[in-house]
Amino acid sequence: MIIRGFPDFSAQSRTALEDFSPALGWPNAVIHARNKELYYPEHEGPLSILCNFRGEAEYHVRGRSFAVNDSSYLLLNDGQRFSNIIHSETDVESLHIWFESGFAGRILRDLVTPADRLLDEPEPVNQQPIQFLEKTYPHGGTLTPMLLQIRAGIASELPGPGWLEEQFHLLLERLVDVHRGVRTEIDRLPAVRRSTRVELYRRLHIARDFIDSRAGSPVMLNEMARTACLSPFHFLRLFKQIFGLTPHQYLTARRLEMARRMLAGTTLPVSQICYNVGFSSPASFSGLFRRHMGISPDAFRREHQSGD
Repeated sequence: MIIRGFPDFSAQSRTALEDFSPALGWPNAVIHARNKELYYPEHEGPLSILCNFRGEAEYHVRGRSFAVNDSSYLLLNDGQRFSNIIHSETDVESLHIWFESGFAGRILRDLVTPADRLLDEPEPVNQQPIQFLEKTYPHGGTLTPMLLQIRAGIASELPGPGWLEEQFHLLLERLVDVHRGVRTEIDRLPAVRRSTRVELYRRLHIARDFIDSRAGSPVMLNEMARTACLSPFHFLRLFKQIFGLTPHQYLTARRLEMARRMLAGTTLPVSQICYNVGFSSPASFSGLFRRHMGISPDAFRREHQSGD
């Protein structure tokens, strides 16, 4: 099912109550929408992959904020409640992928069950639940090619429902691979008990998502560590081990990434972009941008807005 625009979950919307009710069961569906301004109120959703292109949306989940743009996608489990906001000068393209309740468990069962047993029991008797870590995931080679394939297929309006249903199965198989990669990352953390490693990993990603959502504002190490409920030094050491950068280096990289998007996609003055992404001096911003990109902000804008 392809839904053009966000469905209305208000009590006045008969269609939303009939087709998108958790009580009746979520369908496999893709929401494809473009908005400059959007406030989508808190609602319960199914297992979801939430993407945004050519801009950014902010998602609020149980007191946490997630900034989702071209660099990442957000994964939320079945039954999670969330709201999302878009405030942009240009259209932000949203691609939300929903999986029907129980779908992930069935795919996981088929992946881990021996072939001879699948022959005897083609339909699961007892479904194995699966819970993913709710966080933003960087786009990469495992899942992103499938997301882009679905996006391109929807934009062409050529694929039929059979093609799309196959994509849901293949996409969820890739999502299980991502889940296995998370478990490998957790096992690299320095803790004896696995439950401790899982909790440390969860807290570090809460802090990273906090940094992403506040990248345009001043964010200090103590504040980041407090979000993770860790001491500043413990947080600094573990953050670098997991993400390969110190928290400050990560924040700087996020700000430069935001600046690149604004330079390529808006006509805002370079000085205004500098302040919008959290830098305090246009001169120091231009020098930092040149050191990282090998080109000045003005030259970067000329190249990318000319279509090169």
